[in-house]
Amino acid sequence: MNSLLTKLKTKVYKPLIDSCSGLALSILNPFKKGDFIEIDGQLGSVENRGIRRTAIKTPDGSISTVSNSKFYFKQLHNLSSENIIRLDIKITVTLETDMSRLKSHIIEFLNSNTQILSSPKPQIQVTKIQKEHIDLVIKPWCLLDDFLELDTRLEGLLIKHLERKSIEIGSNHSIIPERKLMAS
Repeated sequence: MNSLLTKLKTKVYKPLIDSCSGLALSILNPFKKGDFIEIDGQLGSVENRGIRRTAIKTPDGSISTVSNSKFYFKQLHNLSSENIIRLDIKITVTLETDMSRLKSHIIEFLNSNTQILSSPKPQIQVTKIQKEHIDLVIKPWCLLDDFLELDTRLEGLLIKHLERKSIEIGSNHSIIPERKLMAS
């Protein structure tokens, strides 16, 4: 009986909360169509804001929908107005690398750098697995004013940090030449 009551509440209250949130978004207007936003770990440009859901076009081109209530219960970043940019750093590690240990050391390094923003959260992605190595891309965010300084030195500092932690770095590490200016 309790699970039925919980399901009924969810079916009634969730749409009501989303609709009220949509109405509040229309009045407060924290973002507009075309703005690049980050909400609850999702990045993208606003395609359409409806009464209950907002459609966001993600960097890979797909469309994701977000319940409007998330804009009041999660932290919203309107990146179009925040003047931030993403750095893309590519590194190569051996197949024997303990990936959870590597990830924790990368996060430790990024958290220790005051110019790297904690939100939006940096991403660490495997881009390719080869016979003898793994290619990764690390995607931290910084203020546009700090970009040039970080662009020239962050990769080297990260590699030194990982080597001090006994992580073997391959010879193919380099900053990815394509830069993604996400907001200006």
